[in-house]
Amino acid sequence: MTSSSGKAERPRLASGRRELRELIQTSEAIRDRKFNPFFLDVGLAVETLRKYFPFWDHIEDHCLDAETINRLAEVLGLQKSQLRYQSSALYTNPQMLEKKFRVLSVKRLGEIFLNS
Repeated sequence: MTSSSGKAERPRLASGRRELRELIQTSEAIRDRKFNPFFLDVGLAVETLRKYFPFWDHIEDHCLDAETINRLAEVLGLQKSQLRYQSSALYTNPQMLEKKFRVLSVKRLGEIFLNS
């Protein structure tokens, strides 16, 4: 947000406070498992924080900013956990897989192959 003179225009701080409260509420809903952790675009949320941070004048605004950062950190932790779970679900131990193949009949192995 720059004016024709090149200076940053002051955004509406009431809008900024509302946006940060919404980010906190969304983050809390994610923490409470009401939404998928990837429901929230953390990059966009950080841009929102950057937009308003230079203009906060009151301690309450800085506290709201800090709480938002804390909640976003929780969301990132949940995203990390979900990614780890999903990636581990895709991994199969090769030795265990080999043992499973050895006990299957050729007919059953063929059925599995055709179904996949």
